[in-house]
Amino acid sequence: MDLLTLLSEAPLAKASARLDTARDSATPDLALHSAMCRLLSRFSRDGSSGRTSQAYCPQTTGRISDASSPRLMTSGLVWHGRFWTASGLEWRRGGAACSLSDILEAVEDQKPDVLIIDSIQTVYNEENESTPGSVSQVKDCTMSLMHLSKSMGIMVFVVGHINKDGNIAGPKVLEHMVDCVLYFEGDANSSYRLLRAAKNRFGSTNEIGVFEMADTGLIEVPNPSQMLLEGRPEGASGTCVACVMEGTRPILAEVQALVSKTSFNVPRRTADGFDFNRAALLLAVAEKRGGMKLSLFDAYINVIGGLRLDEPGADLPVVLAVASSYRDQTIDDDLVAIGEVGLTGEIRSVSNMNQRLAEVSRLGFKKCIIPRNGADKLEIPKGLTVYKVRNIREAIEAAM
Repeated sequence: MDLLTLLSEAPLAKASARLDTARDSATPDLALHSAMCRLLSRFSRDGSSGRTSQAYCPQTTGRISDASSPRLMTSGLVWHGRFWTASGLEWRRGGAACSLSDILEAVEDQKPDVLIIDSIQTVYNEENESTPGSVSQVKDCTMSLMHLSKSMGIMVFVVGHINKDGNIAGPKVLEHMVDCVLYFEGDANSSYRLLRAAKNRFGSTNEIGVFEMADTGLIEVPNPSQMLLEGRPEGASGTCVACVMEGTRPILAEVQALVSKTSFNVPRRTADGFDFNRAALLLAVAEKRGGMKLSLFDAYINVIGGLRLDEPGADLPVVLAVASSYRDQTIDDDLVAIGEVGLTGEIRSVSNMNQRLAEVSRLGFKKCIIPRNGADKLEIPKGLTVYKVRNIREAIEAAM
């Protein structure tokens, strides 16, 4: 099982679930317990050998009130003072250790299946005289953990700090050494979180996982499209639904645009969840080829749900949302647009059209605007009306 599969099916709670309390605590942290239940549920007892899988986190401690103990029993998790056991699974806690030698010694002694380091910037190697978190310390510790993982067959999670730009803090070599780099993204005001892979040696980096932060931890969202379309306004101008591919999975997302008369010498252009330069290009095409005087208007583009649309299939929904706001005319609520927009205003075909159309039909949409080129070879789902267009003028007329 690869790392993305593990996290998508058994999401691990965010590092904020960790409570730094007394290392001699006799009871576990409930939030951490809930998260580890999900993580360790992927590792079951081997009935033939009676082997018990283990997970070891040397830096995590916590406590829980006695009143919550019944919740531990109903979940099948039993606390033994220094480790959890549940349905043949075992979660050991080794105390708050930051020394690399102590961690390696504990791993040799307990031989876990999963090792969690939170965070790599706090771990230090005694043989290295530099301070913890420095370039040499992070590099040495990560290299030792990598050799440990390869030699003993242990899955190692290395949690790293991030800077203000959202990138992993510290040396870039850290990303080159590991097999997979994962990022948790999402709006601070939203309960939904997106798990993205920036690097994966054993799979695609285009896949995403969508989770909801609940009181008991992260819960998998099996239908991201439905989540992204929740609360969509009905009968409002300046909104259009796009169908984009995230890896091998089609996802529907709402694109909103607001066009208003400018009060500045140079009109403002803002894009959230969409590439700014691409948005400026599409606005120029819409003005030149679509007959809209956008140079006199401010334009704001937003993708709902924290998703970032970075593929060509999202071009046409952006243009239609801008045209809808410019004309103040609504687009049908059951319409989806798919297509790439060229500089001459033509609509070009995109990949995986059959998968996109199947997803559009599955979610109950009745109309879809697609490029005319290559449309004759498509398998149109039953009940879905398809409008085949050649340029943005035809697309605008078909949508409104």
